[in-house]
Amino acid sequence: MSKVDDFAKQFEDAVRAAFVQAYGMPSDPDALRSIRSTWSEESVKQGWKDPDPRVVLIGSEYGWVQDPWSTDDEDNQQNAWAMAMEILKEDGWGDVAWESINAGVHYVYIMLPSEWQEIMFKRQRDKRAW
Repeated sequence: MSKVDDFAKQFEDAVRAAFVQAYGMPSDPDALRSIRSTWSEESVKQGWKDPDPRVVLIGSEYGWVQDPWSTDDEDNQQNAWAMAMEILKEDGWGDVAWESINAGVHYVYIMLPSEWQEIMFKRQRDKRAW
């Protein structure tokens, strides 16, 4: 496993742990799979985002981590997402943020060292070759 692979897994685990702290443990532990790195093979096959060790997908369709724009309780959802970002920052992950792709898929991202760019671009090119 490369340093980039290690980083992607560690960031994925940290994002998952932050959302567990913000939302609590899901009643169905299988829902933890809704948080996964775009660097993972499963995410590469889904194609929501290009493979990037800096990006972790959050699937809110499972009902555990809620859509931050949920009209039912938007303020509470955005507070939970803000709490998860603050937990990551406090845990030493630096500048992290989140964005939405649609109501069911969101992502958390972090900036990485520039020397990793070529490794990421190669993985993205490989993905497109599939």
